[in-house]
Amino acid sequence: MQATTLKYSDGSWPVKLLYYPQHGSGKLSTGWAAFERGTSLEEGDVCMFDIVGIDNNELKVSIFRKNVNDLGRELWYVLFC
Repeated sequence: MQATTLKYSDGSWPVKLLYYPQHGSGKLSTGWAAFERGTSLEEGDVCMFDIVGIDNNELKVSIFRKNVNDLGRELWYVLFC
């Protein structure tokens, strides 16, 4: 388990990163729910994580929001941090 910080807009959230080397994958745990609330994430939104620096354990987050316009077509827009 490793502590890292998620950076989005003017905010930052400490989270725990669990890495599974045998699978080459990982997941965010403690702190993720606070990030979800703080950024108003909703089902269908997509997060992109960029490593800011390996030494300082920061991830810059870009959120691609999913909205539906009046015509019922899906509309994606990007919020860049």
